[in-house]
Amino acid sequence: MRMEAGNLGPGDVLARKYRLVSILGQGGTAAVWVAENIALNTHVAVKILHPMLASDPRLVARFRQEARATASLSHKNIVHVFDFGLTNQGAPFIVMELLRGQTLAHRLKERGRLPLGEAIPLLLRAMKGVTVAHAKGIVHRDLKPENIFLALEENGTERPKVLDFGVSFVAGESGSVGGQHFTRTGVLVGTPAYLPPEVIQAVRRADIRADVWAFGVLLYEMVTGQSPFAGTTIHALMHAIIHEPPRPLHDVAPELDPSLEPILLRALAKNPEERFSSMRAFFDELNGWFSYQYPVIALAATGSARVSQAEPIHEFLVDEEAPTYVGGDHVIDEFLAAPVPPPPSPPTRSRMSAPLVASLPKVSTALNSAFSNHRWWQLLRTPAGLFTLGVAAAVVVLVPMALWLFRARVQHENFAEQILLDVQDVPVGARIIANGAIATLPLEVARGTKVRLVIESPGYLPWQQDIEAKGTIKLTFFGVRTQKLSAPAADPSAATMEK
Repeated sequence: MRMEAGNLGPGDVLARKYRLVSILGQGGTAAVWVAENIALNTHVAVKILHPMLASDPRLVARFRQEARATASLSHKNIVHVFDFGLTNQGAPFIVMELLRGQTLAHRLKERGRLPLGEAIPLLLRAMKGVTVAHAKGIVHRDLKPENIFLALEENGTERPKVLDFGVSFVAGESGSVGGQHFTRTGVLVGTPAYLPPEVIQAVRRADIRADVWAFGVLLYEMVTGQSPFAGTTIHALMHAIIHEPPRPLHDVAPELDPSLEPILLRALAKNPEERFSSMRAFFDELNGWFSYQYPVIALAATGSARVSQAEPIHEFLVDEEAPTYVGGDHVIDEFLAAPVPPPPSPPTRSRMSAPLVASLPKVSTALNSAFSNHRWWQLLRTPAGLFTLGVAAAVVVLVPMALWLFRARVQHENFAEQILLDVQDVPVGARIIANGAIATLPLEVARGTKVRLVIESPGYLPWQQDIEAKGTIKLTFFGVRTQKLSAPAADPSAATMEK
C-alpha cells in the first residue's frame, strides 16, 4: 500500500542506501519513516518533505536549515542528524537517529501534569541541549511539547531530546540560509502559545530570550497542567500574552511551593530585558531552587546516590563525556560547575584618627632606639636572621595545622563503618538483589562498598542502580511499567516517534 507521502512505500530505497520499512507518522509538511541503512544494517528515522511542497523554496530552505543546524550540534539532549538528500521525486529528506518513546506533548495529554520530581529534571536536561545550540549561535524559535521527545533508552531511563530546528536561525546570518530567506515579513514563525510578546508584536526578532520564554511556558504547563495564558481563540491568546500577567500559581495549583513563582515570572517577563539573560542563567536558578527546596525529590528523581541529599542537583546532571562549547564571549562547560556565590564583602574597618596616624612614625623610632643596643635585635636585622625568623614562624603555624588535619582525617576514617541503604515505594512482592544476592531492605553495607542494586517487580522493567556507600542513602523507586512500551526494543517497526 502506497502512502500519501509522495507515493513512497515500504521497500523503496532513498539515495541507494536507505530502504523504507514502515511509516511512523505524517504531519502537514513531512512524513517520518523507519528505514534501514543498507550498508550498515542499522535502522534510522527518515523525515521526508511532502513532494507537493518541494516546489516552495521557503519550505525547502527550512528543511535544509533543520538538517544543517541539528547536524552541527552534538549533544545527548538533541536528536542526532546523520544525512540529508533528495528523493527521486526531488523532495528533500533528513536522516536522524531512531528514537523510542513519546513526545512531551503526548505525556502531558496522558497525565495532565507531572510531579516536580519528574518534570524539573526532564526540563533541565532539555535546557542543556538548547543552551549548547545557543552557544553556537543557533536559536530554536519553536520550542514546545511536540518538539521535546522523551526517548526511552535500553536501561529503561528517559532522556529528553530537542527536535525540529526547522525555523531556527543562526545569529549573524540575517535570517538567511545559503543566501535564501526562509521567513517573510508579516509571517509569524513559531507556535503562538510559546512565543514571547516582542515576537508576536514583531517588535524585534527572536533571540535566545525567546527560547527562555518558551521554556518558562513549558515549566508552567508541566507542573500545573495548564497554560499560563488563557484564550479561547488565537487572537485572544496572543492578547493575553502581550497584555496580561501569567495566571498565579496559587489559583492554578495551590499545592505548589510559592517560591517557584518568582522564577516563572522572571522567565515570562513581558520585557525581554527583564528575563533571564541566557538559558544558562535560567538553568542555574531553577536547578538551585529545586535542589535546595526539594533535596530528597532531586536525589530520587536522578536515581543516583553518589552524594548526600543536601547537595544540589547539578552534580547529578553531569554528562562526563560531554564536550565544552564556546559561544560569544563565554564558555559553556555543560553545567559541570555549580553557580559561584559572590565573594563576601570585606569587613568594615574603622578609620584611624589623624593624631594616631601621625604618631606611628614616632612610635617606630622609639622602638628602634630601644632595641638597637640589644645584640639579638641586631642579628635579627641581618638576612640570616630574617630567614631564621621566617622559618620559625612557618613552624609555629604549619605544625599545629598539620596535627589538626591528621586528627580530622583519623576521625573521618573512624566515623561510620556501616551505611544504611533504603528504597521507598517499592512495589509489594518485588525481589531485591544486591550484588547478585537476594537481600532485604533496609540494607546495611560497609562504608565505601560499591553496590549494584536491582529491583525486579511484576509489571515493571528491572530497576537498577549502581551505588557507592558514602553516607546514609534513601532512594525512591521510579519504575517504568512494561505496559507503556508499545513493543520490544528489538522491533524497530514498532518504534513510536511523534512529530
